[in-house]
Amino acid sequence: MKRRWGRRNWREWDDVPPAREDPPIASGRHLTLSLPTLPSSIPLARHTVQIRFTTWGLPREAAVLDAALLIVTELVTNCVRHAAERSPQLGLTVSLGDSYLEVLVADQHPRVPRVSARGGLQVIAELVYDFGGRLVIAPSTLSAGKTVRVQLPLPAKPAP
Repeated sequence: MKRRWGRRNWREWDDVPPAREDPPIASGRHLTLSLPTLPSSIPLARHTVQIRFTTWGLPREAAVLDAALLIVTELVTNCVRHAAERSPQLGLTVSLGDSYLEVLVADQHPRVPRVSARGGLQVIAELVYDFGGRLVIAPSTLSAGKTVRVQLPLPAKPAP
């Protein structure tokens, strides 16, 4: 069963609808890392993602960048705290499209978490809701683990 953040609450589906139809991500605007599930990976992931998004042209002062960095920090922290025993590595993928940014974190732990009122996933879900984005937590199709995918829309560019 897959879960997705809806406008008002979590909804359960046997199959999550596909992501909205955005243009393919431009070459060079996609990064995939494999990190050990160790505490030292948390600041490394955050710093690497910040540098990559700003190199791709996302302004340092953009609210969506702050949200993305918090999301990366929370998701990698969750892997380190809850999945390290069964998943010595985690996968982190970030992408920047013309109208959205995406963060994907995968681990090999089979437990698919639920959003609780006190957990880090609740913070992520609220950020996603505030930005009008999308959050999908699903079992991995390639392994026994799971994948958390977050898409956040980018602010519209001002007309010249």
